[in-house]
Amino acid sequence: MDSGWVAIGVLAGVAVVVAVLMIGVSLAARPADNRARFADEQISFVHPPEWNVAAGDGSDPAGHRVLAHLVTFSIPTRDYCTNFASPCHVTGENIPPGEASILITAWQGGTPPVPDPVTSRPFGLDADAIIGGEPAAFEIREERRDSITYWWQLSPPGFPDRWIEVSAEVNGLELDREAVLEDLSAVMNSIEFTD
Repeated sequence: MDSGWVAIGVLAGVAVVVAVLMIGVSLAARPADNRARFADEQISFVHPPEWNVAAGDGSDPAGHRVLAHLVTFSIPTRDYCTNFASPCHVTGENIPPGEASILITAWQGGTPPVPDPVTSRPFGLDADAIIGGEPAAFEIREERRDSITYWWQLSPPGFPDRWIEVSAEVNGLELDREAVLEDLSAVMNSIEFTD
């Protein structure tokens, strides 16, 4: 017990254990970038891989067309909202608690709903971030007992002659909605305009 070699061995062992723990914690804390990417000729973004995405079917006129429909849960292929001509049935009670249906649409011509977008971007979105050279606008469009419809107006190059709208109907209690909005904020922050 009086040997200096034993004390050195114990200290070295403790140092190795601490180093292994620190490496393990840092690897576990590092987020894995396993997000999926959506891209078309107007917009691209990344989203959680468990979300389901359908691109617009291309049958809409340029003035208002569906770019993508994202859902955070599984639905049959026939239920995706891919054009304006068909009503979207993935709304309200058809959305499970803690899940969302998100419709991304492109508009061209006319006047944007918010002619001069503002920088108010809640739910973790960077208030100073600029998308496509212009700030984004946000509104709560409809609030029901267990669901809320959130709406964003994005300003791509060419705004105000063209703009992008994102409408997200999120179902569930407030904590459920906040979890979905955290993921959605990451999607919104990843949006890039491709043309």
